[in-house]
Amino acid sequence: MGVVSAAFFVLLALSSSNVLADSASATGLLIAFYYGLMGLACVWIFRKDLRRSWRALLAKGVLPLIGGLALLGAFVLSIRSYLPASSSATHFAGVGGIFLIGAGALLVGVVLMLIARWRYPGYFRRGL
Repeated sequence: MGVVSAAFFVLLALSSSNVLADSASATGLLIAFYYGLMGLACVWIFRKDLRRSWRALLAKGVLPLIGGLALLGAFVLSIRSYLPASSSATHFAGVGGIFLIGAGALLVGVVLMLIARWRYPGYFRRGL
């Protein structure tokens, strides 16, 4: 992973001197996306516990749902604002570098997950 990260950084650094700032902002996008999904997953995983008490409903349902939706909303708004080239220090073909790095990382992750799902179907079906 270190070699992949170093190669990615060298490629980006060759294209622009401001790529480190855009990479840090793109990391913020990925964090918002991840924690937004985690908030929704928390509600799903604890769905059977939500009716046990008001405290469980609040701590395992309402608060994670609000947090997850807020972070996913922030992710969507950030993606929209980082799309134009003028929003980033780097850009390519009229698209901002923050958007390219963040959305590109998500797309690569989805492709790798689909390949892993095809290669290891038991893990995704039974958790093996």
